[in-house]
Amino acid sequence: MSSHLKLIVKSRKYTNMKYKICLLMVCLLFGLFSTKVQARDNLINLTVSPPTAYVKVKPGSVVTHTIIIKNNGQQTVKITPKIVDFHPDGQTGKVIISQILTFPYFKLTAGGLKPVTLAAQQKAKINLVIQAPQNALQKEYPMIVLFQASPKLEQTKTAISGTIGSNLIVFITRQNRFKSQVKVKKISSARLIDSFRPLKFTVLAENEAVEAQIASGSATIYNWRHQPVTQFQLFPISILGLSARRLETIDPKTPQTTTQLPTTSTQFTSKKRFWLGYYTISVKLKQQPAVSETVVALPISLLLLSSAGLVIFAGFNLIRKWGLHPN
Repeated sequence: MSSHLKLIVKSRKYTNMKYKICLLMVCLLFGLFSTKVQARDNLINLTVSPPTAYVKVKPGSVVTHTIIIKNNGQQTVKITPKIVDFHPDGQTGKVIISQILTFPYFKLTAGGLKPVTLAAQQKAKINLVIQAPQNALQKEYPMIVLFQASPKLEQTKTAISGTIGSNLIVFITRQNRFKSQVKVKKISSARLIDSFRPLKFTVLAENEAVEAQIASGSATIYNWRHQPVTQFQLFPISILGLSARRLETIDPKTPQTTTQLPTTSTQFTSKKRFWLGYYTISVKLKQQPAVSETVVALPISLLLLSSAGLVIFAGFNLIRKWGLHPN
């Protein structure tokens, strides 16, 4: 389990303006901007483990969380760690990184985390000590530990830096288990669809608990006779405490086994050949009642085509009538 480095390449200004303009024209013609970045990928290549960790801490206890970072490149790099808050966007699950840290229970030395230097193929352990007092409130703290790597390359005119992160969610609690409180907040779909087009919908789920929970369950499309037309198995998605996230279904194109968890997901889409009448979209989450939404399907494109044909036919007859009996 590892995250791959995203490189940020910043080119220094060249003093020779004529050389700069020529280089720019060559890059535009041959697309060398991306090639230049790819050619230097081997200079900074870091992995971090674990990429995501969920740590429960009881008030009055001390927990040590260890992160291992490895330099897979061929260049010695200086790594500067930094811990900041993050919060989800409330829709897709993407994180929005903050510039500050509000978690008050790290036991750090003065000045915070110290920079480390890693030679090629070398590893380092970063130990984070969490000490929660007895009066610590029950709360979930989403954070990310950022590692910025910056080799010193005297022989080149390009300054290269890279940043990799390890998500850390700390939950201060005295309890061990919580009842599932992930509920369907909204089912979104067009109320009227064309009979010849796929039926698509989205499901927004909300976690009303204070800790992260897994959304699991199923979604089913029923016809007017309450017969199942299409069934979806929900992709297991983690939703942070007191936040919302769109759900997805397990990708049917990906082979699944009984021993491994599904790894790919897709949107809710049913490609039936022909829809007609009203249909019910029902979503059932674990330990929660089903939530439904009704959709009506009509052959809209056929009706529009027929209407257009009638208009053309009426216009043709009117023009012919005017031609036979001019004023």
